[in-house]
Amino acid sequence: MHRLIDITILLAKTGKPFRGHKEREEDSNRGMFLEIACLLKKYDPTLKKHLEEGPQNETFMSNLIQNDLISSLHSVLKRQLVLSLKNKKISIMADETSDCGHHEQISVIVRFYDESLNKPVEYFVCMQRLIAVDAQSIFNSLDGIVVNQLGLSWLDIIAVCFDGASTMAGNMNGVQAKCKEKKAKIFYVHCHAHCLNLRFNFAKLKTFDFIFALNMLHPILLLIVKVNSCLQAEELNLLTSTNLIQSLKQKLYQLRSDTTFFNDIYRDTVKHCEENNVAIPEVRKRKISTKIDYSANNQYFADTKEEELRVSCFNVVLDDLLNGLNDRFNQETLNLILAVGNVLKLEPTKENLLCLENAFEVDCNDLNGEIQLLRNIPGVPLASTTKTIFHWIEFLNQNNQKNIFLEFHKVIVLFSTILVTSCSCERAFSKLTMVKSKLRSTMTQQRLDSLMFLFIEQQMTNNINYDDVIEEFKVMTPSKRRLEL
Repeated sequence: MHRLIDITILLAKTGKPFRGHKEREEDSNRGMFLEIACLLKKYDPTLKKHLEEGPQNETFMSNLIQNDLISSLHSVLKRQLVLSLKNKKISIMADETSDCGHHEQISVIVRFYDESLNKPVEYFVCMQRLIAVDAQSIFNSLDGIVVNQLGLSWLDIIAVCFDGASTMAGNMNGVQAKCKEKKAKIFYVHCHAHCLNLRFNFAKLKTFDFIFALNMLHPILLLIVKVNSCLQAEELNLLTSTNLIQSLKQKLYQLRSDTTFFNDIYRDTVKHCEENNVAIPEVRKRKISTKIDYSANNQYFADTKEEELRVSCFNVVLDDLLNGLNDRFNQETLNLILAVGNVLKLEPTKENLLCLENAFEVDCNDLNGEIQLLRNIPGVPLASTTKTIFHWIEFLNQNNQKNIFLEFHKVIVLFSTILVTSCSCERAFSKLTMVKSKLRSTMTQQRLDSLMFLFIEQQMTNNINYDDVIEEFKVMTPSKRRLEL
């Protein structure tokens, strides 16, 4: 039985197909599961005896047995994950995509602090098919996963991470709003990998307009790239990143009202067009029919091309950027980052302590007292980078000091649990295209979910207990298994 489990694990964690188009004895290619089993029997007398001399209705090589082995592996690993989540505060990320069968699939990842590893970890939970893609349907699926599959309460969730689509991120009727109906203090994190994406329609930018756009975007993109690289850096300085985001917003506000900046851009554009014989278009004054608007005489029309570009392009782009920054980097998140950064340096303000008390349900007086004591302990890791959090955790684990500084330890552990990006879901979608391809588009959702779990969580799959799998396999069906296990 161990040999069949090994074959199943090999194919599952490499994303390979199990079945063949034809699996008759005389066929040359019977699928990878049967072909590997036939290869192993050449070197394994036990397996050879079982396949050739044993009853042919008990070979345990059928497609149904393959599915039961996959389900048994998945069930054992899922139980391990559920047990590891008991009494933990977790964050959830979710994203959706369409598979090759044009079915909507939602991928769910959990993040929690693993005390045995002394660091936050992320695990794939499931790939679930969505019947509808409205906010209520997505939330119902997410709620079923949290309550039924993981056996958790929404009180155990401290943060959710989605993309910026209105269905997921809507403040009134989005999925994040419905999550906050379950627990008001849940943090919603817009995936930071999407936060500084620009949305421009370059198809409309031609000749003079295109050159103007290049000149306009170049200095703006230089600012955004700098902030973006800071947010993605390994040693992310929390306070510096917060200040950079605020500085970026202030700079964009300044550019919005800086007449000299726009005039320089327009002047450079005209110069480039003249040097390259590019025509500078005239302003087209359109007439509006009185049948459409009786107040047509009150319509605003630009007298020059410069004025037209300022109103219809320059101001619009900067307004869109500023609105996006305000929406995606909300003040609640920035205040939390600032508060934790100051706590890591043991220099929190009263506002910082109140913010952490509200966010993580800690006693700000006890936390302040612990910080006062830590200031006088030699060797504490004073800094405000992401690595400093793990240095603090290692420091507190020495001589079991985490039981002394309970509130301080709770703050840094819960903060490290909060998600900042949904890239893990995107990576799951990449593997989805390998597991469910056009040649494997008819597999059931249960089989897809099981194969995705084994494929993504390869380390858990490698360390699985075979005896647990065999016990699960025994009770997989009501009928008695006749193979000696």
